[in-house]
Parts: sequence; structure tokens; C-alpha cells
Amino acid sequence: MNQLLGITNLGPRSYVPVLKLSAVDELGIKLPDVTVSTIYGSDRGGLVAPTHTVVFDVLRFTGAHADQVADVRATVLRASRVTYPEMKTELVVTPFDAAGDEVTRNDLFTRVRIGNDNDQPLTVRLVYIVWNDPPEGRTQQADHTEPIGDLVTVPAYGETDVSLAADDAAVIRKFSGTAPTSIKVYPSL
Repeated sequence: MNQLLGITNLGPRSYVPVLKLSAVDELGIKLPDVTVSTIYGSDRGGLVAPTHTVVFDVLRFTGAHADQVADVRATVLRASRVTYPEMKTELVVTPFDAAGDEVTRNDLFTRVRIGNDNDQPLTVRLVYIVWNDPPEGRTQQADHTEPIGDLVTVPAYGETDVSLAADDAAVIRKFSGTAPTSIKVYPSL
């Protein structure tokens, strides 16, 4: 995953940012024909930046010169204050197959377990990301994304299982074992 945007919130409150993103080349010149979007939604108010954390969003580039993007400039258009607990530890995502055995993110799976080692329940979303296999010297891009389930609440010091819907399962079957993939969880409301 080369295309990550880090969002730092060291303050005492949690926020849902809406960012304007601009791609620039290696000289810092804006690439006007390149559109930058995010997978978790920091460009449209879908990602929570909890207090005292650094969260990451995955960037996607489209346009004629997308292969020339060297950096991204982010401007905060607005940030809504929200009630969301501090995340002291990252959540753990584990996929399982139909037999109930733990598998890797690149295998065929039918459900995902989210583990929360924080002292507060957290609301999160899951996304399955299919990555391209770029040539040497090029950055890896997300070719396809598929949300897994809806908003999920994971209890404090607990786990929640999310079973795949039929549409989600069809995407997993299509790409498992054929492309590099990730199963990512991110704070959301």
C-alpha cells in the first residue's frame, strides 16, 4: 500500500474531516487532470479521526497523468466534532473460511472477525481492497474496493463477527488467490 494519507489528531476531541485533495508531481506542480479520492472517505466525511491518534486513509488516483503523482496536498474543508472514543490500540481483522478455519486475506473467506483491545466499544466499517501489481518503480493502486457489511459496533475488549453478504462473497470469490488484497477496518459513524 503506497498511497496512504495520514491524518493526525493530537487534540482532546474526535472529528470527522472532509478534505480537498490535490495531486502534485515530483516538482510540486499540481496535476489538474488527476482526481484524488479516498477509500475510507476522508474526502466525503466517512472516516473518524479519533482523539490522540493518527489514522490513515487509502488514496486512489484517476486521470491521464495518474502515474506522475509524487505527493498529495490536503486541505481541510470542514471538520465536524463528534463523540468517538480514543483508540489506544489498532483493531485486529481475521478472516475465516466456511469451515471456520482462519485464513489469509488473499484466500477465500466467508466471515471476518474484528477484535477490539480498547476499553470502549468502537463503531467501524470494513473494506476489501484488490490491489494492482505495478511494474518496477510504479506505486501500487487499488483496482477494486468492496465494502464488507455495514457499520459495526465492536465491544470493548471483545470481538464481532461479520458474515459476507452474497454480493460481497461474489467479489471475494472473483479475486481470492488471483490478486494481492487487503481487508481493512477503519473508524466510522
